[in-house]
Amino acid sequence: MKKRIKNAVIFIILLIASVVIVGSAYYYIEYPNQDFDQIIFYLLNGVEGTAPSVVNTTILACMIPIALICTLLYALTISKTKKQMYFIFKFRSKEFKIPIYPIKLIARHKKIYLAVVLLIAIIVAIFGFRVNKYIENITHETKIYDELYYDARDV
Repeated sequence: MKKRIKNAVIFIILLIASVVIVGSAYYYIEYPNQDFDQIIFYLLNGVEGTAPSVVNTTILACMIPIALICTLLYALTISKTKKQMYFIFKFRSKEFKIPIYPIKLIARHKKIYLAVVLLIAIIVAIFGFRVNKYIENITHETKIYDELYYDARDV
């Protein structure tokens, strides 16, 4: 029972990472001129005027990539299989077997693997949603008010 719960938690974490990766990539490709401040605006004010077909198209466009990425990431955590796959190559009359699947290093260190996947998902989200530009714009000091401000008393 503990193993099932552990596997379910791993799957949910990988599913969340997949949604973040695909969602940020989709946003970066489909909305190249919108920055993170517009996402915040729509999150706070709602999207009542959006047609349902836009939402349905977005969900359908992202479902297959999410399923593929999540399946691939989850398959790497499986450690017990009936048949192992090896890459066999010969070098100077010696034969070398390199295990391709399952990758035991990932299967043994699932917590580290999940942390790395989540870190990659966060980095992809930062650049996909353009959070880095948003932070840069907020922290950047401007002189526009010093240059263009006119005191009404002096006019």
